[in-house]
Amino acid sequence: MAHTYRLMLSKLANSEAENAQQHEFDFISQEDLENIFDQTKNNNIVTDDEIYQFCVGLKLFMSIVMKHRKDQHFDALWPHLRAFLLSIKANTSREK
Repeated sequence: MAHTYRLMLSKLANSEAENAQQHEFDFISQEDLENIFDQTKNNNIVTDDEIYQFCVGLKLFMSIVMKHRKDQHFDALWPHLRAFLLSIKANTSREK
């Protein structure tokens, strides 16, 4: 089951500026981000203060990498990211 999320990004410093840009977009995840947040917290992958940034950033980044993994720029990156993801999953499996 796909889950749809909306991300809104606003610059807080100088927020009184008339031309402060705001970015907003929707994205789809096959996995429930709340479950990913919980798993990341339970497995101590990053600090509690970093969980949301880590999970959302990695999820968004990986969706782009997967989409373009055969493109020249992403092709060299893919083996390293794959190894990183496998190490996280291996750590998760060991702690259960």
